[in-house]
Amino acid sequence: MRDTNQPRKAPNLDNYKDTEARRLLVAWRLPERGPLSAEQRRDLPAYIKKLVEEWGCPQSAVAKQIGLSGPVVSAVLAGSYAGDTDAVLRKLNIWAETEARRREAAKRSAPRGELVRCHVVEQFIKAAELIAVEPGIALLYGPSGIGKTACCEHLRDTLPHVVLVTITEGDTTFQAFRAKLARAIELKGYRPRAGHVSLTIDERILDHLRGTHWILVVDEAHRLMMRARRFLRDIVDKSGVGLLLVGTVELRDLVTADCKPDFGQFSSRITLCVNLAEGKNMYAGGDRLYTMDHIRRLFNNRLVRLLPDAEREIDRQINALGFGSVRRCLTLVRYARRVAVKARDLDANSQVAIGAADLRAAEELLATSSDVMPTLPAARAPVAATA
Repeated sequence: MRDTNQPRKAPNLDNYKDTEARRLLVAWRLPERGPLSAEQRRDLPAYIKKLVEEWGCPQSAVAKQIGLSGPVVSAVLAGSYAGDTDAVLRKLNIWAETEARRREAAKRSAPRGELVRCHVVEQFIKAAELIAVEPGIALLYGPSGIGKTACCEHLRDTLPHVVLVTITEGDTTFQAFRAKLARAIELKGYRPRAGHVSLTIDERILDHLRGTHWILVVDEAHRLMMRARRFLRDIVDKSGVGLLLVGTVELRDLVTADCKPDFGQFSSRITLCVNLAEGKNMYAGGDRLYTMDHIRRLFNNRLVRLLPDAEREIDRQINALGFGSVRRCLTLVRYARRVAVKARDLDANSQVAIGAADLRAAEELLATSSDVMPTLPAARAPVAATA
C-alpha cells in the first residue's frame, strides 16, 4: 500500500513520447515492446479488416505499403498466421493511422465552395477583425441552422492565426474541454490521465498561448459548463489571445447575466455581442436574412439548378428562423435532387433542374412525422424578395 504521507511528484509531461501524446484517429495504443494481450490479438485483426474494407483498400496494396507479402497480411487478418503475429499487427496498426491521417488531410485540402457573403458571414468577419486588433471576448449568437458552424470553419481555413474548438455533448465538462483545447493548439506532451496535476496542465496551455496573438473560436459554446467558461476567461486575461464565442441565444443568457458574480465577471470582459438574426425575421416584419441572390449562389451549382418556383419555396423556408434555416434547405435540395434523378431516370452526374414539386416530394420523403419537418409559420405581410 502506498504511503499517503509521501508527497506526490508532479508528472514531467515533457517525457511523454509524441506517439503517446498525439491524438490517434483510428490506431490502437499498443505496447512498444513485449507481447500483445490475448484480447488485442483477437480483436485487432477484425478491426483492421473492417477499416480495409470500408476504405476499399486491396489487402495486396496494404501489404506492399508495409513491406510484407499479400498472403502474410491475409493470414494475419484471418487469424491463421503461424509467424510473428504481433509484429505484423503493429505494422498494420501504424498503417491504419497513417492512412486515416492521409484521408483526413485530403478532406481538409479539398476545394471548398465559395462562401456566400451574407449578413451572417459579414458579422463573423467583423468580429474576427476586431478581436485580432484588440484582443478580448466577442459573442456571436443566433438560432440553429443559419450557418454559424460554416462561418467558424471559414475563419479557421482562411486565417492562419485562428484555432477552432467545436463543443460536442461529450466536451461540456472542464476536463474534456481542456483536453480538446490542448489537442487543438497542438500542445505536445499533453495526455489527460488520472493523477495529473491540473495546475501544471493549465499553466502549460496558458504558456503555449501567451504572446501568440491567436484567435480562439469556440463553436457551440452554450454547451460549456461554468468552470470551462471561467478557464476561457482566464486564458483571455493571462495570455492575451482573442476569444470568439459562438452559440445559441442561451449562450448570451449564460455569459451576460449579472445576477451572479461569476457571470458578471465574464460579461464585463465582452467587447462585442452580436445577435446574428436581429431584425432579420421576415415572419415578424423584418428583413430577409438570405436574399434571392444569396439563395441562387448557395444552391445553384453544376449538379443543381433551382427553377423560379423552387427559389420562392426555398426563400420561404430558409428565412424561417428557428426551423433549421440553411441546414433544413440544404437537406431538402439534396433529397429533391435524388428524387428527381430517380423519377426522370437521369444521369447521376448531370445538372438537375429542381422545381417546387420536387421539393414537396422530398419533404414528404423526409417527414416521417410532423415533428421532423414542422409546418412553417405564415409571414405577417408579403414582402417582395430582393436580389
